[in-house]
Amino acid sequence: MPRTTTSSTRKAVPQGDTEPEDETSTRVSTASTNDAVVDASQRLFSAWTDGTEAILRGVFSAQNALLDADLSLIERMASDSRTAGEQWGEALRLGQEATLDILRSASRAIRKVEDSSIVSTASG
Repeated sequence: MPRTTTSSTRKAVPQGDTEPEDETSTRVSTASTNDAVVDASQRLFSAWTDGTEAILRGVFSAQNALLDADLSLIERMASDSRTAGEQWGEALRLGQEATLDILRSASRAIRKVEDSSIVSTASG
């Protein structure tokens, strides 16, 4: 059943007490702030996913290098332990480099987020 409004339930709005210009500018300011927050959130998520992907690629690369070295090590142990040891050392160095790549990628992602937050703060 539809509600009806009687004159006793209506609130009187005093004439001249509202300032529509201020209300409009407040709404525009709030909308701009919300847009900026959404944009910053999207950039942050994008930077996070990029950094996470780079980290995972680095970890997977290191794992693959170590797996290859393990297989190679097993094969070579039967015939030439010195060569196997050199290959194992090379695999370790590849793993170390991959770890450094991960760190660099994460650092770049963090700097990217920091830079974007500084830019949005300066322009906001």
